Amino acid sequence: MLVGSETTIYYGADSGYFIGFREFGRRFPDIDYALLSTTAYHPRWFMHYAHANIDETIDAFHDLGAKYVIPTQWGTFSLGNEPAGYPALDLKRHIKARRLDPARYIIMDIGEMLPVEKADTREFVGRDSHPDARSHEGSRFRRERSHPH
Repeated sequence: MLVGSETTIYYGADSGYFIGFREFGRRFPDIDYALLSTTAYHPRWFMHYAHANIDETIDAFHDLGAKYVIPTQWGTFSLGNEPAGYPALDLKRHIKARRLDPARYIIMDIGEMLPVEKADTREFVGRDSHPDARSHEGSRFRRERSHPH
């Protein structure tokens, strides 16, 4: 957990889904950004301890109660059975199928930089409801691309 004066970031690294996400959410009720790995989740029989699949990543995001999730580690190199760019596409499909707010899922391009700011909590009142049930229009972050010049 990275706790700054204005921003709190949960960094999940390699992790399968576990109930500890709920405890992190209880102990740190104001998580702005959850960085959760979304890569190398196939084959499930082998990868489920080390890597959450997309549904589990969404569940972890919900359990953490974060304002935004930034999927990590996808598109870097081939480790599981899915193609390198597949997890981002799979996440987009799940967001649509589950009718989640896509603004809460910051799927960055490779090489993209994102200056983080404190998430506007006025729109995220009440941790009892699912965080995707609320919309976040007019987000306060700006996205920039890094250029290798």
